[in-house]
Amino acid sequence: AMAFKEWFATEGPFMIFLAVWVAANVTVFVVNWYKYASPDFQYLRIYIHEGLQVARGAANILNLNSALILIPVCRNLVNFTRGIFESKRSIRRLFDKNILFHKYCAYTICIFSIVHIGAHIYNVQNLVDCDGCYAPNVEAGESWNDVLRALPGWTGILITASLILMVSTAAEQIRRSFFELFWYTHHFFILYYIALCVHGLSGFVRREVVVNGTLQRVSGSAGTWQWLIGPLFLYVCERLYRLFMSQARPLTITKIVKHHDKSPVMEVRMKKVPTKAGQYVFINCPDVSQIEWHPFTLTSCPELDTISVHIRLAGDWTGAFAERCGFNCVTFKLSDRAVPKKDDVKDLLKRVWPKRRVNVVHVLGDSRIQHSSDEPFTPKDLEALQKAQGVEKDSVTSKEPLQAHLLPTVAIDGPFGTCSEDVDHFDVAVLVGAGIGVTPYASLLQSLYFRLCNPRQYPHSKIKKVYFYWICPGFDAWSWFASLLMDIEEKLAEIGQEDFLDIRVYMTRGWSQDDAARLILQDSEDGDAVIRDEETGRALRHKMNFGRPMWDRDFGNFAANHPGANVGVFFCGPKVLSTQLHDQCRESNKTGRTRFYYHKENF
Repeated sequence: AMAFKEWFATEGPFMIFLAVWVAANVTVFVVNWYKYASPDFQYLRIYIHEGLQVARGAANILNLNSALILIPVCRNLVNFTRGIFESKRSIRRLFDKNILFHKYCAYTICIFSIVHIGAHIYNVQNLVDCDGCYAPNVEAGESWNDVLRALPGWTGILITASLILMVSTAAEQIRRSFFELFWYTHHFFILYYIALCVHGLSGFVRREVVVNGTLQRVSGSAGTWQWLIGPLFLYVCERLYRLFMSQARPLTITKIVKHHDKSPVMEVRMKKVPTKAGQYVFINCPDVSQIEWHPFTLTSCPELDTISVHIRLAGDWTGAFAERCGFNCVTFKLSDRAVPKKDDVKDLLKRVWPKRRVNVVHVLGDSRIQHSSDEPFTPKDLEALQKAQGVEKDSVTSKEPLQAHLLPTVAIDGPFGTCSEDVDHFDVAVLVGAGIGVTPYASLLQSLYFRLCNPRQYPHSKIKKVYFYWICPGFDAWSWFASLLMDIEEKLAEIGQEDFLDIRVYMTRGWSQDDAARLILQDSEDGDAVIRDEETGRALRHKMNFGRPMWDRDFGNFAANHPGANVGVFFCGPKVLSTQLHDQCRESNKTGRTRFYYHKENF
């Protein structure tokens, strides 16, 4: 009984919501089945049988879910509604699953699109076989071509093609690796909704009524717009609000910090706006693209004077953004003291580096030039520039950052809340970050330190102990995070709270010499592996573990060390590991008095 109660407290609201949603879909199908099984459509059913009911039932399920799918992606609406239930964790969890429900609606649209198309293929073939007995434009011979050229035919093709493009490019692997492709193809939803609204305007399916003793077929009015008008209005308002806020709140980049790992990481610090720990934003840089918005987790905590994100340079947009911010920047002086033209400087650089792209060039007032590139500058590149005619001797350097007034202005959409905002509602927190999933905890761990330093400012915080798991295949782009953990360890030691944070680092793959370029592993006196920062010489107090955590053992230890406590388990990372942790929480809740509440980050 207790296990069911705890399960219902964490999963109950979403399960009830899903049950209502499923019931709504079933109701829509059944109602439309009986509607089109009525005598009003008896003549048509003689030729196409139950195909009519199946097609119309599936069509209205498509209408329902095409309406509902828009609401979870109204992020500001979801964020506002989530904030209303500040003290109701179980209800707030419902809003944390907005993207999951968006996917469920998409899956349902895909399934019932297939059902709708299959039913209509069956229906049209039956009408073709009856040689124009019902509809004069559906006859033998080339009737299939006539059907496809008709309004329902070509709009149906547009709807299906748009759906295929949106769903196929929304696969996680594509979305993670080719976000621009996902972003652009998802905007086919505009074409999808236009075609959906006009799809039924021809009134091909007609009611049969008797007028003055004569049987007549009366075209019905298309009702798709009635399903969509409300959600579309909300979504348009949402997009207009985002546009207004992004234009009314341009942010100045105050500093760019380089993290030269195996995969370069750029830290972007911006003017402060109100945020909470663990939130994320969408960033737009007009100098790179007027229409592209990319999501990034905030790695700064609310207590700092700026907000920041860490961007791994692994895509077209991130590369162009880094170039505009001067991540790879070379500074030099010209021998001629006259102020040069940008085009002349570009011609000079193209002669020096014929294979490099020369785009961003800034001419400073003292004959100094700053050039940003999308590729790092090698010693050979710098030597070639140093020897170039017209360049002042010993003036070339790649260590000087782009001047602050030359940094671009960005717009942000958000910030938006995540489940990690609820961490201080629990006695104990277990934070698990896998791979790129560690980024939300950069903000959260810093914020927890400030809460320990100033407990009076956070009277509602219950947190007394934090276990942090960092699971990664290697540290090719995460040395900045290791340095952050070392900073937090040192600060906790200064205030006598070393035991508040228990860091457990797991590396799931082998260690290569390349991985050790920034961080090195070495054996300590007791034989454990140590993570050390090569630049500063600092080492993480908590040791390295190889392989994966033993969740059964660890959760048993949590229960033994914190009997009767409410433990919040927060995870960000791959779905497979999420399932394991969720199952482990359920199993652990079956015994003992310690309660585990599972939360998963969704972006």
